[in-house]
Amino acid sequence: MTTSSANPDTGRATVLCLELADAEDALGPVRADHNAPSVARGIPLHLTLLHPFLPRSECDAGVAGRIQRTCSRHGALSFSLASVALSSRGQVAVLAEPSAGIRALMDALEREFPGAEILGREAPFTAVGRALESEDDPTVFERIRARVVPLLPIRCDVDSVALFEEVMPGTWRATRRFSLDR
Repeated sequence: MTTSSANPDTGRATVLCLELADAEDALGPVRADHNAPSVARGIPLHLTLLHPFLPRSECDAGVAGRIQRTCSRHGALSFSLASVALSSRGQVAVLAEPSAGIRALMDALEREFPGAEILGREAPFTAVGRALESEDDPTVFERIRARVVPLLPIRCDVDSVALFEEVMPGTWRATRRFSLDR
């Protein structure tokens, strides 16, 4: 979840994501060491579905109903965090496999909310760090990768989509969860 793009009308951003509680114990310490600002903002280990989503001021009961209807057409997701790659944005990405169910959910949400950005459509992932923490150290990616690979694969079972909102500058929290219950 990128926190730099705040909404122009409220100064607050929103995101739809899958919380990865099953992987938190294994990957949380890596993320704390290599993505501490995200952890400090209250953002859990997650896989982003849509970000930026809608302005916080537009996330009303009608939008919540549309999200739930979309999520209700999809069953709970089971996948593994199985490999490590470098994302196009310089993030150390732990890839979800199989990803077809996640991509189908992303596509359905994008159809319901055109204009929202999908990150990792081809290869859904969770970010555990930045590969470019220091331009003086080109080995950051390999160090993080070496730390994560022995932990893999990590099975994740997810039965809901979370709506996270930037509730005040630099502070995020889940404000709603929507069941995946086809």
